[in-house]
Amino acid sequence: MKQKSQPSFTVNQKKRSLFNFLIGLLLLCASPTFHAALPDLGSRPQQKLSFQQQQTLRTAFLRTLYQSHRINTDPTLNQWLSDLGHRLAQYADLPQRPVFLLINSPEINAFAGPGGVIGVHTGLILAADTTDEVAAVLAHELAHVQQHHLLRTIEDTRYSNLTALASILAALLVGQYNAQASVAALYTGQALSAQQQLAFSRHHETEADALGIQILADAGYDPLAMARFFDKLAQQNRSSSLPIPEILRTHPVSKRRLADALNRAERLIHTPHTSHTDDYLPYIQALLGAPLPPDKTDPCLQCLNTSNCPNTCLTNNWLNALHYALTQPDPASSLNDLIQHWPRNSALRLAAARLAATPQQAIDHLSNWQAYPVPLRTLMLERLAELQQRIHRDDASKLYAALVAQAKGYVKQQRALVQEINPARLTPSERLIYRALKSKKRQTKSVQHK
Repeated sequence: MKQKSQPSFTVNQKKRSLFNFLIGLLLLCASPTFHAALPDLGSRPQQKLSFQQQQTLRTAFLRTLYQSHRINTDPTLNQWLSDLGHRLAQYADLPQRPVFLLINSPEINAFAGPGGVIGVHTGLILAADTTDEVAAVLAHELAHVQQHHLLRTIEDTRYSNLTALASILAALLVGQYNAQASVAALYTGQALSAQQQLAFSRHHETEADALGIQILADAGYDPLAMARFFDKLAQQNRSSSLPIPEILRTHPVSKRRLADALNRAERLIHTPHTSHTDDYLPYIQALLGAPLPPDKTDPCLQCLNTSNCPNTCLTNNWLNALHYALTQPDPASSLNDLIQHWPRNSALRLAAARLAATPQQAIDHLSNWQAYPVPLRTLMLERLAELQQRIHRDDASKLYAALVAQAKGYVKQQRALVQEINPARLTPSERLIYRALKSKKRQTKSVQHK
């Protein structure tokens, strides 16, 4: 009898392409690094992936991120991160509005994913000493997005299953898989051309270093913060028995790289944008579980979560004002006053909606949800779906739930909800949203049939 052949460990062509992409990605996009040579920043190449393919990749990536249950949903934390990220994004030439997500993970890490999705691990925020250091990481990742580094790497792999690719990518970046085991598995691929991938990633990192420092300076942050943050991590690692931070593990920081970043930053003139009244990092770190620093020179920091705060702290610091308002006899009224001062702050809106006397008052606070960035918009939509159900507007509730599913990349759930909606029971503005969702559904089907 003919014996069955043993399983071959040779990686087929598709898997080899995927492995090549992932090993390059791990060396390229997981975290900011430095490189000595100044880059020759040319024009970005013509994109090969269609817009619809790019959206497919982005949708699958977001879906896996949300399925990992690692996305932080605290409105205050997300408001701070979005404010910081979008302030920097104004000085980058981006193909679309970026999405800033906070990942619940102790790893000191950050990443730039498909479609301008930028993730920051909570461990990185806790490790930073200043807002400028967090801004430096975000600026570096925005530079990756501006230069289409991830997209260009994906196009070079010619990997056809974009949905599977995005899912694996997201799982690796949020630490859903064991990082060391994942890297070991990647190296088992046949003929991985690791040296070629490393050289390619260094070119991308060089671009991201130079552009990131420029973005940082243009936005008014300290361009020296990037080198300072990584030098601090490297020194801590040398004097500690703790595991190497993810950023340093994937991209070792050499003295030459640090020197180059310092030299580049010192040539840039920046105007500091912050004062102690609007630097929220100590408050954000406190919300993440870190103790408040014993900074007795900052009265606003000392009065956090107390009912005795100087007026200047409440006027200039929305986070302090929010906590102060919640300690008042009538917090709902106090929040309404704060919203007049900070009308585009979704954390205040969500807090006011939570304390509103009636469902309709809560809905009124969230009615302008389209003006806010993801994921704050997603949090508002989730609350709207609950509120509409409470007042027995089931079709409207399903509409908002469909928008939530769309934001999280749950395409099948979105389609099922849209199918159940009776548009005659929606308001005129809601019907416009419903038609847009129906139109998007038809466009997706058309692309799939081609």
